[in-house]
Amino acid sequence: MLAYTLGKMLELQRAVIERDQSGLDQLGAEMAADWQVLATVACRFYWRKESGRGPAKEVASAQRTVGMSEGGLILPAGTDILIEDRISAILDVSDLEGDPLVSGPLVLQAVFDYGDHVEVSWISP
Repeated sequence: MLAYTLGKMLELQRAVIERDQSGLDQLGAEMAADWQVLATVACRFYWRKESGRGPAKEVASAQRTVGMSEGGLILPAGTDILIEDRISAILDVSDLEGDPLVSGPLVLQAVFDYGDHVEVSWISP
């Protein structure tokens, strides 16, 4: 049942994963970052509030504006993603007018491999 549910959840959005392909120069110093697209994968995007309180504890009202700066992604099992990577775009996440709600690149805070899926938390730079 969990695999079926995750499969349906992952059909909603797509994440573009980038990896720094730069190396070391002849003297062993790091070269300038060279971000290249590694993959575009199905994902499920979610927000996390700045205050750390969960959405279950928040009361929605027309007068309240909630600041959002962190989020996460649920990715398919086996997704090749490292903490050093970044998310350059999350596709198919837009407001009612079609404008993107998330702009990248997003810096990864943590990558968790749960076996049946991978979960990534990120912050806006």
